[in-house]
Amino acid sequence: LGTHECGWYGVKCDEEYKDVIRGIDLNGTNLNGTIPKVLSKLKALRSLNLSGNNLVGTIPKELANMWSLQYLNIEGSTCWLILWVLFQPNYYHLS
Repeated sequence: LGTHECGWYGVKCDEEYKDVIRGIDLNGTNLNGTIPKVLSKLKALRSLNLSGNNLVGTIPKELANMWSLQYLNIEGSTCWLILWVLFQPNYYHLS
């Protein structure tokens, strides 16, 4: 793995703009804790797969308000995380 983020495990970058992170797939990597709001700084992030982990707490509003984010998977985490997003009126753009 390289030192650039695009070489990190689970990080997918844009084909044309190699330094732009488009996706993060950390499915089943035994993550524990909360979803960090710093992920919202990835302004071009389209896909975030954190399924198969043990995440708790709320989804940061900064992350849920990202218009670039089209796919968020937190299956396997505390169920109320999913319901919190589904019932917020501004989060309809997530699939």
